[in-house]
Amino acid sequence: MKWVMQNIQEYLKELREAHSKYSIFIISNRPRVLKENLERQLGVIADPEVKTIIMTNKECMGEVAEICKEIKNKRPDIDVGIIEYHGTIALLKNKFPSIPWDEICFGRLIGRKNLALLLGQMTNKGIIFLDDDILPEADWLEKYKDLFAEGYELITGSYVGHNASFLDIIDKIIYDINKDILDGEILSNFLRRSPSLDYKKVLFVCGGNMGITPSLARRMCFDPSNYRIEDLNYWVAASKLEIKCTYNDVLKNPDSYENMINKLPFGEHKNQPIDKATFNSGLIEDIKSQIIGRAIAAYILNNFEVDWEKIIQEAKRTEKEVHNKLQAGFDIIKNELTKADMDGRFGKENVSILKEISHLDETDYIVSDSEIKTEVLRFHNSLSRWNDAISTINRL
Repeated sequence: MKWVMQNIQEYLKELREAHSKYSIFIISNRPRVLKENLERQLGVIADPEVKTIIMTNKECMGEVAEICKEIKNKRPDIDVGIIEYHGTIALLKNKFPSIPWDEICFGRLIGRKNLALLLGQMTNKGIIFLDDDILPEADWLEKYKDLFAEGYELITGSYVGHNASFLDIIDKIIYDINKDILDGEILSNFLRRSPSLDYKKVLFVCGGNMGITPSLARRMCFDPSNYRIEDLNYWVAASKLEIKCTYNDVLKNPDSYENMINKLPFGEHKNQPIDKATFNSGLIEDIKSQIIGRAIAAYILNNFEVDWEKIIQEAKRTEKEVHNKLQAGFDIIKNELTKADMDGRFGKENVSILKEISHLDETDYIVSDSEIKTEVLRFHNSLSRWNDAISTINRL
């Protein structure tokens, strides 16, 4: 496969002619992160049954191509292609202007995932997503193959050392305060989202270690949201459609947790310190994501029908639930901050962040009805046009 796909026809021609059974998509606009991890990733997934595609943007194409060439010089057996996101969307818009590609492929990351689903299903191969900062275990690919062979249409992998959400971090800080075990080092790790040493293999829904059959991809797209809720909502929608999913097996039979988690494709999630954001802005986005996510889940569970009364009611219930929980937690943090020598115990910078966190209130993270409606309608409209997009792109 050529290093850089110049257009979508070239990409599809080579994939269709290949004898591979799986298409792995690594979506990355972070050349530095990609360079740190790609050689190990490709070493694990180098397999004649696999074609690996890195999807990136125009600004990163040059750096990504150089990274791949360096690896190719070391490992001639590794086969990887690169496709540029915006150029592919432009081609689709020019060739098929009746389809709202910008709407279906909306968002920083989710739009790229939907493009990958569109391209992947055309070749009738298993579609696997791998984050650019996931280090997969040696038998990662074999586990995907086994689970696809068992009839799973949606495979959600497992992780160790995954960065907790900001809401989870608040919970852990409060827990450690109550247990009187919080110290400066622990707090620094929490506030910088360092992976917890307490994490074992954990099972949850995450789009960065996920497998999807082409038949499922043809039925459903990701939620093209402004918020990072697309993976969980994909699972909610798949569950509503009674799709066979690894996560569902555990929910139906909690006793099967250990057995199932050992069968799942497993990867180590690398450290992701806060970048270009304060802790508060990340926390606020987490809160809003949870509210919007629950609203979209209400839409899905209502048989994918828009009932604004139900949707808004669920969003507001979630908003109140999160607010009450946070305020109770903030009271605990504020009480801790009244104790003597806080700077000495936790460090001046950490104490400053804690003070900033504890002064958040509902007005900082309230989600308007209009924003809820915008996010729900974006998914609703994308789903309604997905079949059109699939049938159109399959004419290429």
